[in-house]
Amino acid sequence: MAKAKESSCWRICGVLVCVLLGPIFFALYIVFIVIWLLFTLTGIGPVLQRIFAARDRACADVDRLMERNPDLFKLTIPGHINTASKGKPYTLVARFTEPALPEKKKLLPVCIPNGLGATMVTISILHERLLQQGFTVLSFDRLGVGFSEPNSSGISPTAEDVVAEMHHVMQAVAPTARWILVGPSMGSIVGQCYAAAHPEAVAGFLNMDGLPYPFLRMRPRFVTAAKLYRIYPYIIWTGVLRPFI
Repeated sequence: MAKAKESSCWRICGVLVCVLLGPIFFALYIVFIVIWLLFTLTGIGPVLQRIFAARDRACADVDRLMERNPDLFKLTIPGHINTASKGKPYTLVARFTEPALPEKKKLLPVCIPNGLGATMVTISILHERLLQQGFTVLSFDRLGVGFSEPNSSGISPTAEDVVAEMHHVMQAVAPTARWILVGPSMGSIVGQCYAAAHPEAVAGFLNMDGLPYPFLRMRPRFVTAAKLYRIYPYIIWTGVLRPFI
């Protein structure tokens, strides 16, 4: 009985939130459309987009970043590792950082498999914090993500592909090590799959905020988000996304 009352209260709260916030969201949508039209028709948006895009490309130049950050490196992945590459070798960018500590005081190495939309940049704070604690840390951008080579095949990597790619990177930097896996978001699922495929290489696993079942339930939302992201290339030239993102 108590559960039924609680459920009814939550439904009422949900309706009230929709009634109160609905007009606000509609007004924000209208504001977005107006700004979009102003930016596009006046030409201000496209000009700003070209200027800022050039600056972004300069900041994201991997070779320049590698000159300033010696722990960054490029790694060529053989074509048979990932079916999404269609048999062609490709280049990943990885970061492997060791703490400035005596060898005896260094802790086990940590590998961070990124989340679905994450890059080395977005998880850099986690990388740095682990390094400060005395861990050797490996992070990298998967095929088609961040600083690594774009996925031009149009084929999405499978879970097996992601695990094989991750194993190749880990073996390249420390072939005999046993690793602690720290998995944020989708990276937690990658970590679980890796631990199942290579238990001999895993000393520990931290599931930060992801489990397979909740991700499976949310799959329709991810599919919808993917469709929305496909619109991005068609409107980015207008520059309208700059003030909002």
